[in-house]
Amino acid sequence: MNASENPFATDRTQRLLAFRPEWAGTTMPELTAQWEKLNRRAEILGRHGAGKSTLLDSWKLQLKSNNQPYIHIFLNRAQKQLSDNQWQEITNCHGKTILIDGEEQLSWYARKSCAVYPPLHQAS
Repeated sequence: MNASENPFATDRTQRLLAFRPEWAGTTMPELTAQWEKLNRRAEILGRHGAGKSTLLDSWKLQLKSNNQPYIHIFLNRAQKQLSDNQWQEITNCHGKTILIDGEEQLSWYARKSCAVYPPLHQAS
């Protein structure tokens, strides 16, 4: 079998596993409107395998296609802490959307610290 025939190739599985808001009874514009209503802060909760990462990947693609700046951080059992560079990115994000996949890996103190960045209202 050639690599181009691999049924598990990334481009094929990505198309199959993409987040489809209509399957959840919503649309991306509705999700975006709800996110705006929440002052651009939200937490996506769900059991393992529920599609949280898939939703974040779709959100990231939407931000990218709209030329909106974002920071994407992926945490897992191997990386349970934010690096100094990642903390610096979060604290100086100014107008960027922060996507943290695997936030549950962080300590309670680090999660609490992430919740305050960026400030909802910045001084002019």
